[in-house]
Amino acid sequence: MRFFSILVAFVFVLSSCQKSTLREDELLAKRNALESAEPHLLLSSVIQKSAFLYQNKGGMGSKNLGVTMQYMQGNRNSDDNTYLNFRQPNESLYDYTSVIRFINASIEDVNKKGLKTHEGVFKIFQSLLWSAVTDLYGDIYYTEGLRGKDGILFPKFDGQEQIYPALVQNLKDAAVLINEGTEALDPTYDVMYGGKKASWLKLANSLRLRLMMRQSAKVLDKAELQALAASPLLADVAENAAIPYIDGHATMASPMGRTNSDPAGAFLIFRPSKTLIDSLKALNDERLKVWVAPIERPWSNKVDSNNVTRNIVQKGFAYTYKWEYIDRKNAKILAAAPLIADSLTLYGGYAAGLSVNALVANGSYDIPDTRYNYKISKFSKLFN
Repeated sequence: MRFFSILVAFVFVLSSCQKSTLREDELLAKRNALESAEPHLLLSSVIQKSAFLYQNKGGMGSKNLGVTMQYMQGNRNSDDNTYLNFRQPNESLYDYTSVIRFINASIEDVNKKGLKTHEGVFKIFQSLLWSAVTDLYGDIYYTEGLRGKDGILFPKFDGQEQIYPALVQNLKDAAVLINEGTEALDPTYDVMYGGKKASWLKLANSLRLRLMMRQSAKVLDKAELQALAASPLLADVAENAAIPYIDGHATMASPMGRTNSDPAGAFLIFRPSKTLIDSLKALNDERLKVWVAPIERPWSNKVDSNNVTRNIVQKGFAYTYKWEYIDRKNAKILAAAPLIADSLTLYGGYAAGLSVNALVANGSYDIPDTRYNYKISKFSKLFN
């Protein structure tokens, strides 16, 4: 029995050692693995991943920027109308670094293949996303970040005074690489510029100019800035660095467009801010009618206007609205009257940082469900 126990123990130890060796070999193989992809596939992936991330974090997805800048407010409840959620942001630095890590790997891959044009284009997006990260978070681990395979598990943080010049240099390097590159960009997979190297050079120069202007209050090389201002830059809407949405395709359509946001459903949760609407009205700005729909049941101080329905066509879209008299003999209206901020107007928005229930803003008292407030404007049908 003792011999049998020793034999079993020996077999167990041998098996464990073999498994341990296999695990170590697998880890080494994974660490040293060389992954490669077709450059045209990397090109389309880098453009799409970067563009959608940049746009989504710009406010369309998380709403944070739109709320902070007082362009839009939430209609479901007061949480979207206060700044409490910014104390604990619902997004992470890792949302950016996951895409940057992919770009870094793509740069490494095309660099080994000597594809300078592709490398230059990828460096543009590398700089674009890192600049967005440092603008949001300040000091970040730019130099040592994303280098876990090099054994850097606790990267040091760099200050913006080091990061911005490094990003500017990275864009200068990108322009050089695009100029020196001899390979063509596949126009089918270059979903932003259709393979036009000249447009990519303009984008590299324009982003570089943007970053230099941002740091100009601290450091400014006037000669370099003047030379850059005279170089080819994006100067026309047709040259804008953008890729079109594809309506009907959930992952390629606008987060607030018809595909992903039903105009009778989730779209109603987003409403324009009072700050935005009041500013546009004060300027007599026609963009008010582009972005904002008339209030469905606007307040009136005239008895004879009560329940009078009107139709209006605004930028090619038809709307119906019905005036409601502020009848203080009506107990519900009397209770709601102190909350009325906009009367005798077809346009009214949510006050930024609203602490009360958003659904009763501007004296709304008849609420069928959590999507509606008949006394606050929606965004326009054109916007959707």
